[in-house]
Amino acid sequence: MYCDEVWTGIEYQVAAHLIYEGETELGLQMVEGVRARYDGTRRNPWNEVECGHHYARAMASWSLITGLSGYEYSAVTGVIGFAPVIQANDFASFFSAGSGWGRFSQKQSAAALTATLALTAGTLAVQRVALQAAFKVASAKVNGQSTRIERLGTKTMLLLDNTVEIHAGEQMLIELKR
Repeated sequence: MYCDEVWTGIEYQVAAHLIYEGETELGLQMVEGVRARYDGTRRNPWNEVECGHHYARAMASWSLITGLSGYEYSAVTGVIGFAPVIQANDFASFFSAGSGWGRFSQKQSAAALTATLALTAGTLAVQRVALQAAFKVASAKVNGQSTRIERLGTKTMLLLDNTVEIHAGEQMLIELKR
């Protein structure tokens, strides 16, 4: 019976793994194949059938968000970071942490990077922010206040003097300038 089934959860897992390994285009091609089968014309886009209806394995698709956004978070160290692998110059994505969730966005040019961490629900305690930055940073501001910065390989790490707690409806604005 299983020989007649397509396990989208496995396909999503492999696609996300390819993205994490730097094979973004190949991973996205796999996702396009799955979505073509569940396009609303042939099959229900909200019910990827495997081992019965509404099977949980297809939730592996959520790993695509973390893979494409380069999202990392540690509640223990207070570090949140993003390193988008697609559309990095004009990027936006959902993010979820244990205590809250919201939207991250960034716009990047040769001279600057502006990022916004907007919390929709809950709270988020942040001590450091890691961003992928292709240029050396001369100054950085978080919520209008200057902050210390470090370069860690290809990442720029913003070191906040105190833990910043963002609440639902609030946002953290980050400006990096050359």
